[in-house]
Amino acid sequence: MKWENFDERRWLEQRFANLYVGQLDTIDELDTDALRAMVTELEDAQRNGQLNLETDAGLKNLQRIVEKYESPKIT
Repeated sequence: MKWENFDERRWLEQRFANLYVGQLDTIDELDTDALRAMVTELEDAQRNGQLNLETDAGLKNLQRIVEKYESPKIT
């Protein structure tokens, strides 16, 4: 793949889909930086066993991470 054809947003959305944590209806509203940070944090949590969606703790971690990036920043 040539670098000039690289679509970072599409790549990040695919990484999110590969986490198998469900659909995020507001994903299009996230800017690329927020999406990158959220996906990275979710991947780290999954790698560390903190994103097991069969447990309450895993579901709460998913919710906490996603809400952090979905919520509008108040300045």
